[in-house]
Amino acid sequence: QDIIHKARFGDVTEDRCEHRFITKDGRIRWFQTGFHVHQPFHPGAKLYGISVEVTALKETQKQLAQGEAEFKAIFDSAAT
Repeated sequence: QDIIHKARFGDVTEDRCEHRFITKDGRIRWFQTGFHVHQPFHPGAKLYGISVEVTALKETQKQLAQGEAEFKAIFDSAAT
């Protein structure tokens, strides 16, 4: 609600964030949400937004980071 208040009064006119949901069966689902405020400072200001599921992207990023860490550990141990 705080972001909606800021958007209505022009403190924020657009933003993007990532957030996660935990499903009833315990799985984690990641979403990226963005919004844009049409006519800030106006009593009839409208907030337009979209959310996209990015769970597969987050999992791929995690695997890539793990692979990079493993490669760095191997490279560092070979250099000594």
